[in-house]
Amino acid sequence: MGPVIGQLEQVSLIGYVSSVDKSNAEEEEAITSELVERLLGQWENVQGIQDECLYMMWTWDNRFDGTDKEEMFIGFRVSYESEAPNDMVKKVMPKGGYAVYSMNPAEIEPETWDLLYKNLFSKESGLEESAPFMLQRHISDDQVDIYIPVKETEEHPE
Repeated sequence: MGPVIGQLEQVSLIGYVSSVDKSNAEEEEAITSELVERLLGQWENVQGIQDECLYMMWTWDNRFDGTDKEEMFIGFRVSYESEAPNDMVKKVMPKGGYAVYSMNPAEIEPETWDLLYKNLFSKESGLEESAPFMLQRHISDDQVDIYIPVKETEEHPE
């Protein structure tokens, strides 16, 4: 199943951030569970929640240190004006082009990510990554939308 490519408006999110080692699945799962529990406990304290979905964002612009550590964010979509409560942070997914995949989370295997990125950014696609992050919107137990920032490949003179 291929992605839908299109433009999306800016999305504001409020939640929690942690550093995770993508090579350690048990650690990632433990951190994810702890952040989700903390987040759901803050439902009443976060103003301007826009929907009942859970948003998870991974940012890897910190990979320059040669590790598999990434920043993981788990939060709620909120109105632009919303401010983060004390120990939470506000993140903004910028307006831009995105490839959006809709999948059943139970069908996502570790190799799924490599295949998605390999196909999405092949020479034939004419696309390249436009920012070092990926966002998941968990809609239900059976559906997750995956947003990958893309732009058209810039032609380089030879």
